[in-house]
Order: sequence, then structure tokens, then C-alpha cells
Amino acid sequence: MEISENTADRFARYTAKREQAGIIKKIAFHSCQTVRFFLLKKKSLNTGRNKIIRGAFMEVIWKKKSSLEEINRFNKESIVGYLGIEVIEQGKNYLKATMPVDNRTIQPFGILHGGASVVLAETLGSLASYMTMDDNHYSVGMEIKANHLKSVRHGLVTGKVEPVFFGKKTQIWDISIKNEQEQLTCVSRLSLIVMKGQL
Repeated sequence: MEISENTADRFARYTAKREQAGIIKKIAFHSCQTVRFFLLKKKSLNTGRNKIIRGAFMEVIWKKKSSLEEINRFNKESIVGYLGIEVIEQGKNYLKATMPVDNRTIQPFGILHGGASVVLAETLGSLASYMTMDDNHYSVGMEIKANHLKSVRHGLVTGKVEPVFFGKKTQIWDISIKNEQEQLTCVSRLSLIVMKGQL
């Protein structure tokens, strides 16, 4: 069957329009995705130059270099050493420490004292913040909050601290504490103020 010239022209124009519409749809889709990405980014970062949300800390954040042995030796003659808290791991953007559940850290009913969990949390948060400071700044705690989720009677608990927010004048860190079965026993948040000078 022979196709007339007019029919062929109409088909070519129809095909061209379909292709053009497809390209426009693709451009519109990618444009919407781009706009959505920047809106979400703007919302998450709150347009603050120094405001960083958790998950954005992909690079090494430490400015002070210390081995785990040095850190634990430094903590030994304090409440940290008395409670048996020991820093066991340092990642790119987190620290981990353990604390025994024994006569030093339990309450009279034989379970881990909530105050001991808070000591572990503040120890990790303060230490982590200290290690992100240059020689001309230091930080001090402003507020700590803790939710105690599960009791512990024996063994070790392990705390992990991660950054939530870095600002020119404040830092916020989250600390999670788990038992030996990897169950959450406490979640805590520590806010610190950044000061100029040296301790």
C-alpha cells in the first residue's frame, strides 16, 4: 500500500510533536526534582551557614589528635575513671565508650542508675566537642536531656555520640546507650556553648 505525501507529512509532524512533548515532560520532571531537592536542602539546613543536620558529617571532624590510650589515661583521675568509663572506639564522626553496671553505677534496687547513664552521655558529648575545637576555643555544657528506656542489671552498657549541629557559638550532640543485647537503654542530647580562649 502506498502512503500519500500528505499522510507521511502528517505522521512526521505527529511523531515530532510526541518526541517534543516527551522531551518537555522529561525537562519538567527533572526541573521539579531539582527544585524539590533545593527546597528540602534549604529546609534542612535552615539557610544557616554553620547549621548542619545529622548525616551530613561525612568527613573527619576531629581537630585534636589523641589515641584511645591517651584519652582514657586523661580521664582516669576523675568521675569518668571512677565509674569505669572507657573510650573504646573513634570513628570519623563518632565516639564510643563502655561503662560497667556494678556497685559503682547501680541504684539501691540493683539496676543501672539513671544518673550514671547521664554521666556516660555527658562524658562522651563533652569529650567529642572538645576534640572538635581548635587551640583558641573550648566548650562547656549548657543543657543535657535524657530518656531512660530500659533497665540494666549487669554487664556493660555502650554509649555512642554523634553530632547534630555545629554553630559558631553552640554545638548539639546526640548520645545513644545500649546494653549488651544492642537494645536501647537511654537516649540523650547534650547542648554546649563554644567559648574563646583556653581552659
